[in-house]
Amino acid sequence: MTVNDLDPREPAFEGTRRLLDGLAATIEELIQRSPSDDPEATHDLRVALRRSRAVVAAAKGVLPEAQRREAGAVLRAVAASTTPARDLEVLVADVDHRATEVPGVDPAALERIRAELVRRRDRASALAVAAVRQPAAVAWRRGWRQWLSDPRVTGDGRAQLGPAVADQVARAHRVVRRHGRAIGPGSPAGELHQLRKEAKALRYLLEAYRSLLPRGPAKALGARLRDLQDVLGAHQDAVTQVHLLTWLATQVSRRQAPDAAVLEALERLRVDATRRVDAQRAAFGPCFAAYDTKDSRRSLSAMLEPLRATRG
Repeated sequence: MTVNDLDPREPAFEGTRRLLDGLAATIEELIQRSPSDDPEATHDLRVALRRSRAVVAAAKGVLPEAQRREAGAVLRAVAASTTPARDLEVLVADVDHRATEVPGVDPAALERIRAELVRRRDRASALAVAAVRQPAAVAWRRGWRQWLSDPRVTGDGRAQLGPAVADQVARAHRVVRRHGRAIGPGSPAGELHQLRKEAKALRYLLEAYRSLLPRGPAKALGARLRDLQDVLGAHQDAVTQVHLLTWLATQVSRRQAPDAAVLEALERLRVDATRRVDAQRAAFGPCFAAYDTKDSRRSLSAMLEPLRATRG
């Protein structure tokens, strides 16, 4: 999902296009692998989409604004079409994992819940596949790849890739640091979710341009960033599961003959998910403090200074 021969001295416009063209090829390959039949392909597709979005979003002033905005909107919509299936997949896996950990859950009721979740996951996966394969989506991806690889398309040849990437990574890091410092005990869950997306965008930039970055400092900063993402991801997954389990319980309770055992099991699972929301919320403060350190800033500087040194 990366281009290994990026040159920090090449024009930023050309290097960014080549990187995005490689990601576009990966996206197309994963779509052809029928994500509805391959959960791993769905995960890889989401990563490729998010990595592309991170590169496009960061490339303000590098790519023409019209193409950048359009690509960002389309990639965001495609990624959103895969979210329901992914959330249900995570919940199915969590139900399997917690079958023996949540006390008092009727195994038979849990199996009925799992079967319902699998049905809904498969339906959501089929809808996601249909969305990415509809003619308008296919036509846009074809046109996007043509624009990315067309040798007749030219951009600003003065800006170099290395300094441009250094500025993009530094800007993304500042966003994470500023928003992370603003989160307190009373901050709503949505703010942690937003920080999670910003941390992911930074991580995807580091991954996309890793061939340009000094390995040691990039690895050190990436490890701290990964720890932060793990806490924020576990928090958001638990928040999503609370909502899904509450919604499913509402659907079951509206049936003509509600299944009491299923409703009780759903409530126990919801209480457990709420407990995990609180636990990850408590873990966030120390985890962010471990990221927001002088060592992280030194790693960032050591990573970006060689790229900035190519300027001129």
